[in-house]
Amino acid sequence: MALNNVPVAGQFLGTSRPLINQNFSVIDTAFQVDHVDYNAPSQGKHEKVTLVSNPVPGFLAGEIGLFNQTAAPTAIPDLWLQRGTAAPFPMTGYNNVGTNGWTYLPSGLLCIWGLDTIATAAPLPKAIVFNTAVPSFPGFTTFVGFIGLTRYLTGAPTNSTNFGIVQAYTTAGFSYYGSTLSTNISFMWYAIGL
Repeated sequence: MALNNVPVAGQFLGTSRPLINQNFSVIDTAFQVDHVDYNAPSQGKHEKVTLVSNPVPGFLAGEIGLFNQTAAPTAIPDLWLQRGTAAPFPMTGYNNVGTNGWTYLPSGLLCIWGLDTIATAAPLPKAIVFNTAVPSFPGFTTFVGFIGLTRYLTGAPTNSTNFGIVQAYTTAGFSYYGSTLSTNISFMWYAIGL
């Protein structure tokens, strides 16, 4: 319901009183969305915050803004943060595809992870391409700050000297170099960057 435009010039209080009371009712109903009731002990506080999906709002220098926006690659509403006039970044997007996936970290960094196997005894490096490992991954644009590796064994190790190292990396992926001592060296990996 919309607010009534009262009182108008020349209008008697007796005429405008019901419309003014109706305005208070409309304001009270609107205020109770996400807020504690006016007359409750915790008045003025929020019960929750609902953010509708909108285009990127504008913020001024010195402000911090949170907003809801549906954007690629998740195509679902995500919580975004903007510091002043700097570019906004999402804080809640993620995608998990089986054992591989990615997520945003609260500072705007990205984290991607996966599980893979070198299926040959040759010490050739195994190329991990981030957008192939997780097709919905938005991609690192500036840097990859850290790549971590962990051996993954499904049974008893046949040779405890099997190992793997990162041979090279870019914002698009990395190469995993396995030892020559065994086939089927399975490994878990993750990378963090921007």
